[in-house]
Amino acid sequence: MVLHQEAPEFKAALRRPHRQPPVTAGWLFAWLQDGADPEAQAWLDAEIPALVRFILGKVFGRWYHRSVAPVWS
Repeated sequence: MVLHQEAPEFKAALRRPHRQPPVTAGWLFAWLQDGADPEAQAWLDAEIPALVRFILGKVFGRWYHRSVAPVWS
């Protein structure tokens, strides 16, 4: 996974995650973490607190883990 951290769109997305419904943010975080390479995972770990990643990715990302992830496996 390549993160374009300097891209204006990426920076803008980081500034407004609170504007998304929790389920949308959860789906996004579950997708980002699913199969992320070590570099991308390290970046997520450094930028986003573990509790936030857990709640968004596991709790609000349940739909992703039930419906999408099995298809990609």
